[in-house]
Amino acid sequence: MRDATAVAAAIDTGVAKLGRLDIVVTNAGIAMYDAADTMSAQSWRDMIDTNLTGVWTVCRGAMPHMIRVNTIHPTSVNTAMIINEATYDLLVPGAGPAARHGAQKVPDEVAQAFKGINAMPIAWAEPEDISEAVVFLVSESGRYVSGTQLSVDAGAAAK
Repeated sequence: MRDATAVAAAIDTGVAKLGRLDIVVTNAGIAMYDAADTMSAQSWRDMIDTNLTGVWTVCRGAMPHMIRVNTIHPTSVNTAMIINEATYDLLVPGAGPAARHGAQKVPDEVAQAFKGINAMPIAWAEPEDISEAVVFLVSESGRYVSGTQLSVDAGAAAK
């Protein structure tokens, strides 16, 4: 994602071989949990280059071949990106060791903190919830949807 030349070449090669580009999903992200005053410059660059520049690079490479562009804005999603020691400690200081020790269940206080983000009474969305939104946008049912920011956020943005 971070190599603009390689991304553009991959997209152009795919279009040349397959005839068109129907969908691009830029689903990448990394998180750094260091405090701003202790985070290394390299960690910052890695995060920005993946989360922002990488997404832009893929979208820019796809634009000459695309007609519609939409974005999905999810709430917290039940993946390793949020189910981890650093996030637990960020939301509930001291709760992180539960993740480190392989607890199969998210501590109740952490789940409650996640619920506090959303207007709907859920702690997080499941990956399938986001996938279904992608499928809708690229399906025949979504053929006239363009320029949309689709919030799959359990009401978090409205809260």
